[in-house]
Amino acid sequence: MVRPALPFPVYPPHLARHYQRILDDLVQGRDVVWVFPRGTDRTTHVSNLTRLGSEWMVLETISSYEAKWEYTHTGGQSGAVVSLRLNAESLPETGSDALVLSPQVLALPPELQETMSLERVTVEILPPVQQRRPVLLPLVAPQVGSPLAGRVDLSVRPFWGCTSTMEMRQAAHSWLGEGADLAYGLWATTVWVKLAGFDSGLLFDFIHQRVSPDEWRAFLEEYAKKEGWADSAFVERIAPTLDHPALWHTSVSAHYEDAPPASLFLLWAEGLCDRVVDRGIHIHSALLVVTRRDDLLMHRLWRGQVEALFPVIDLARRAMTKHFKLAPTSDTEPVEFADLQLAAAMAPGDRLSGELKALVSDIHRARNELAHYKCLTWDDFQTIVAALVRLYQALRLSGRASADHVGARADVFRRAVQGYSGG
Repeated sequence: MVRPALPFPVYPPHLARHYQRILDDLVQGRDVVWVFPRGTDRTTHVSNLTRLGSEWMVLETISSYEAKWEYTHTGGQSGAVVSLRLNAESLPETGSDALVLSPQVLALPPELQETMSLERVTVEILPPVQQRRPVLLPLVAPQVGSPLAGRVDLSVRPFWGCTSTMEMRQAAHSWLGEGADLAYGLWATTVWVKLAGFDSGLLFDFIHQRVSPDEWRAFLEEYAKKEGWADSAFVERIAPTLDHPALWHTSVSAHYEDAPPASLFLLWAEGLCDRVVDRGIHIHSALLVVTRRDDLLMHRLWRGQVEALFPVIDLARRAMTKHFKLAPTSDTEPVEFADLQLAAAMAPGDRLSGELKALVSDIHRARNELAHYKCLTWDDFQTIVAALVRLYQALRLSGRASADHVGARADVFRRAVQGYSGG
C-alpha cells in the first residue's frame, strides 16, 4: 500500500530537515539520488520538496522523458543489478536552477518488476554537473551506488529517519476526529502508535477501520499477507537481518541517523524498518508477527499502555493524597495506594469514601499489573480509564478537595486521553 502523508498543515520538523538537506545539495550543484522504500508516496514528497524549494530556487519537474534502464543477472540468490544511465543534455531546456525527474518517468520497466529480484541500482549521470544543471532522481531501490567512484557532485539520500513518535501521535489524534471514545482514543494515540512505529499507513488503518484492540494480532497478520511479507521464502530471506544489534539497542541505532546500516538495506527497501527519531530503529510489527517475535510485540503493547496510563494514575494518586490530607500540601510526596485504600476505609462519614475505596482498588490493581510487565486486556484497559474518569468526578464533588487543584488535574487527564500525555 502507499503510506499516506501525515495530516499536518506544515511539514513535521524531521521531514522538513530531510527536505532541506536535499535542497542544500541541489543549491550546491550536486546531483541527488533520492531513494525511497517500497510503499512510499514519492509523488507527494517530490511535490512537497518542489514547493518548499521554491523559496530559494526554481525547480522544474520533468514528466515526459524515457529513462534508459540496463540490467544484468548476478546469478544465485543475489538477484539483479540495474543500471540507469542518464544523459542530462537530452533533458528539456528550461530556465530552472535544477531538474526533478518525476517518479513516473523513473519507474522500472514491468519486466524488471515482475521477473527478477532487484539487488542494487547504479546511477550514472553525464556530462559532469559543472556543465549543466543538477538533477534530482527519486527512485525506489534497495541499494544505490554510482559506477563513478569518488564523485563529490552526487549525493545519495535515503528516505530515512523522517518520523517521530510525537508526530505519529498527533496524526492519530487528527485521524480520530472529534467525539472519539475516551478509552479508544487513549489506546489509539499510545498503543496503536507504538505498534505502527514509522508506518503511517498502518496507523491510519488501525484508526479508520476501527480495529478492535482485542484483534490487533490478527489484523497485523492480514496486513503482512497483503504486503507480501508472510511468504515463507521471503521470511527466510530476511530473517538473518533481524539479529542486527542496531534493531534492539538504541545506543547502536543512534549511529545511523542519515542512512540504514548496509545489512538492513533489504528490510528498509521493503518498508519493514526505519528510524523513529526519538526511539531508534523500528522493525515493522507485522514482520514481528509473522516471525513469531511475541516478546517484542508484547513489549510494545506494554510500553504503549504504560505511556497511556502511568502519568494519569500518578496524578490520581496525588489528587487522592491531597483529598485525604495524607501528605504535605506541596503535593510532592504522594503515599502508596495501600495507604489510600486504608484512608478510604477509615472515613465512614465521607459519603464518597465507599466509591473511592472501590476506585482506588481498581486503579491499584491495574498499576500493579503494568508495574510487573503484564499487559492489560482491552476490557481491563477500559475499566481503568472509566475508574479514572469517575475518580476525578468524585473528587471534584468533594468538599475536601480544592476545586482548582482537582480541576487542574482533571484537565490534564482530559488532555492525556486525547493523545497529549507526552512520552
